[in-house]
Amino acid sequence: MSRTEYLTGKLMTPMHFNSDDLALNRAGQLSEKQKQRWDHIARGQQRWNKWGTVVLVGFFGVTLGYPLIADRAIWNNLYAVGMVLLMLVLIVGGYILVAIFNARRMRLAGKEMVRQITGTVTGIRKQYSRFGTYWYVEMGREKVYMESQQVAEVFEVGTTYTMYYLDFRPAKLPLSAEAVED
Repeated sequence: MSRTEYLTGKLMTPMHFNSDDLALNRAGQLSEKQKQRWDHIARGQQRWNKWGTVVLVGFFGVTLGYPLIADRAIWNNLYAVGMVLLMLVLIVGGYILVAIFNARRMRLAGKEMVRQITGTVTGIRKQYSRFGTYWYVEMGREKVYMESQQVAEVFEVGTTYTMYYLDFRPAKLPLSAEAVED
């Protein structure tokens, strides 16, 4: 077994792909297993969007509704009530539109052709944000985010890889990868 075959084999388990998936990705297509996994992720995103809408409506309903009920004098001012309702509709409506757009983008990304990037891994980094910690592999100027630290650390710095991904801007969602002879 060559070094590139060994490195590619190391990537298969943590990245959830096999040699058949890799062959289809090389041809620019998703395998059936990858389509199902991607569809599962997109459905999960839609579920979060629905719950996010419920939480937003509940939060704004309580925060904006309580003062209206507590202070009955405000009911005399229809302008204030109208402005509060308009704000609620704009905020929740905006959130719903963004959620629908993102869920649609996820579904469409799963139907797009698989793209590829070839480059030498220059670093494995972690990035902190208010939403959590993200691991990514740097391939030249490109950052490819991984689903976990374990996946990112399988890549070897200084080795050239071809990575197959779905382009879900601003992120590249990795499907499979293979080591390339230098």
